[in-house]
Amino acid sequence: MLFLAQDDLSVLDNTWPESFRFPFGEWIRQLVFWAINNPVTATIGDIIEWPFATFFELILSNQAGRDSITTIPWVWLVIGVFLIASVTRNTRVGLASAAMLSICGFLGPAYWTETATTIGFIVVAVTLCSLVGIPLGILSGRFDPVWNVVRPVLDGMQVIHSFVFMLPFIFFFSIGEVSATMVTMVFALPPIVRLTNLGIRQVPEDVVEAARSYGATEAKVLTDVQLPLARPAIMTGLNQTLLLAISMLGIAALMGAGGLGRLLFRAINNLDLGLGASAGLAFFLVAVILDRISQTEEQDSAGLFTKIRDAWAYRADPEGMLAAIDGRIEDVEASEPEERPTPVGGTERLGLLAGLVGGAIGVVSLFLTWSTNAGGVSSWGRFTDEDLSGLSFNGWQASGGTFYGIFVGVFAVAAILTAARPLIGRSEVIPRLLLKGQGMLLGALAAIILVIWVLNLLDVGFGPLPTIGLIVFGVAVALVLIEVFIEGTPRLGADGLLLAGFGIFASALAFALLGQSIWVVESYSDGIGVWVGIIGGAVALLGGLVATGNAPYGSRKPLVAKVNWGMPVAAVVALLLVVGSAFGVGDAERSTQYGWYFDERVQSIQRTSADVPPDIQAEIERLEAEAGDDINLQIVAAQEITNLINSIQTGDLVVHTGVDSEGPGLGWLSIGLAGLGVATSFMTAGALGLDERRRWIGATLTAGLGLALMIVPMGFTLGIVRVATGANPLAGIGAFVTFIAGFVVFAIGRSVLKEFRRNKIYADVEIVDARVETVHGLGAADAQDAQEVILVGQ
Repeated sequence: MLFLAQDDLSVLDNTWPESFRFPFGEWIRQLVFWAINNPVTATIGDIIEWPFATFFELILSNQAGRDSITTIPWVWLVIGVFLIASVTRNTRVGLASAAMLSICGFLGPAYWTETATTIGFIVVAVTLCSLVGIPLGILSGRFDPVWNVVRPVLDGMQVIHSFVFMLPFIFFFSIGEVSATMVTMVFALPPIVRLTNLGIRQVPEDVVEAARSYGATEAKVLTDVQLPLARPAIMTGLNQTLLLAISMLGIAALMGAGGLGRLLFRAINNLDLGLGASAGLAFFLVAVILDRISQTEEQDSAGLFTKIRDAWAYRADPEGMLAAIDGRIEDVEASEPEERPTPVGGTERLGLLAGLVGGAIGVVSLFLTWSTNAGGVSSWGRFTDEDLSGLSFNGWQASGGTFYGIFVGVFAVAAILTAARPLIGRSEVIPRLLLKGQGMLLGALAAIILVIWVLNLLDVGFGPLPTIGLIVFGVAVALVLIEVFIEGTPRLGADGLLLAGFGIFASALAFALLGQSIWVVESYSDGIGVWVGIIGGAVALLGGLVATGNAPYGSRKPLVAKVNWGMPVAAVVALLLVVGSAFGVGDAERSTQYGWYFDERVQSIQRTSADVPPDIQAEIERLEAEAGDDINLQIVAAQEITNLINSIQTGDLVVHTGVDSEGPGLGWLSIGLAGLGVATSFMTAGALGLDERRRWIGATLTAGLGLALMIVPMGFTLGIVRVATGANPLAGIGAFVTFIAGFVVFAIGRSVLKEFRRNKIYADVEIVDARVETVHGLGAADAQDAQEVILVGQ
């Protein structure tokens, strides 16, 4: 019986429908168990499972003697991502992708393994989707009967929620990567099939007929006509499939796939906010990397969240997706500058030369002494650096300038490059040679990786190949940087020099103003290198101001002719965040743990009486005086003294705000930079005049101050992370909030700064200039006639 009715209930009763039982669920259960236990269907299931298991065996397996994506040295995975991104996009995207992937490994234990697992899972899922989806889309585009069958299936795959078909896959293929990949494919496959079909069908019929009329076979029509013209649609489908596969990582983690989704799932189960934030950051970086690799140059104008939103919104409307992308492409193409930059003038040249000198001074400062007798920053991270009597350290050493010194070096080199580039002529030959060299090196690197992979499958040693590959990678990166310098970028010039000057000056100044803890020896002092760095930063900053004030820059497109009050408002909000993070909550309310620095270490060394804070030392002396020679009182006093000493040794939470006299003391500098950022934001917004050049100068100053505001907490945080081990002392949330505020100020300036480029000289202007020079060499009457000819020609 299909229905089991109850006659004693009224039809109007709400429980009447519930008295019937249509056994659909029981049918499916019986069907699944029959299929599992039937030899024929079990064999079919093994055949279906084979490609999935094979891919995972090649990419994620950890057999003895064989490496996988999770066990190879992390550097090689970074190099592989760089290589793939360089081939599919360009070398700049490759460098950015490699840098973002490297960040994922520094977030904590197990993050690199889970990141590699996530990449491997996505590679398997998207590869299988491509192997199935592109041929299926081609068949659908060329044969209407196939499309009539495939389309309703795709509709069902897009409408049915993944939880519905998750259980059957688990029953058939058990929990693990295979079943998770299958569920991901069901969810992510439709876009690539639909857009491949659409791309094939959108190829003009007259082009196809022309190819056939010239004797082209159907295979030639497909490979030489339809697929090349359908490539944009196919690549868009591949990108949408990738984004949808990434969005399924959470569900895949529920099915035992592992990866970053597993960390997020664990964070949700345990309500672990810190784990969720770190895993979410790694998840975001991996998504950005994979998205940038799968995009084309023209489609790169939209952000990741916009693309993910479009991927969901246009899952059943590929025509709308292509139209949205085309609109973004037209906007990009309409704003491309041309021709060569305007030559450097006298006053601008003077500023650029000053920038060169300032950058050189900054580089020299790294080789000088930054810390003497103790670690300036590192003493906040490890006890051994509190007393290094008789020792001194330079700018890049962990006990010296550490990351503040490294920042000085990075921005000093940037100042030299940005100041030198406008002073150097342009070459058309060298960039082509560099691109050719990059191509050869990337090809060699790809061959080395392929050979290593094959040897790995054969369980054979690699020999010197990994070392050779690293050398080839380093040379390729060097050629990329040289090409970027020669080709030039918008910020290689006056405004870039000003930003670099802010970076040098803020890095050195923050180190000089950094306070020291009470445990650091009194003989500690900053070295001469810090002050040389400040001088170099000041010179570069002054040179940048002079060059920016005289450089011929203009906007790619006219700025909106009204005051953007949102910029000052955002800057004021950033200032409030900095003030709040600087004052925070200190020792009076430790439970909030809100400050610039906090330390929960169980101290592994014993503090002497000289190291004890004055108030505790006074209490110890009082107890000793009261005990006198009485042995009983001495025993009681000794116990109380021990408790007092233990209170500063047992890891009680120590919190310092940004303005504490015993803390880092960088809060005041941060407040000053944020306040200046608010002032310059009015100039950036047009409140002091809508002149575009004035707004450009204001935007450069605002971005520079935002950059400086980010450097102050970042140098302190990274300097501690560099040396701390075990139960780490850490920069507190106050430092992080200050960094976020600095990013906001920087973004305010960058939003205007990115629109400006150095003015161009066009060919007709050069001809007229040459003619005017000829006129100046003629007599008065002849010159007048020639001048009239030139004006008529213009």
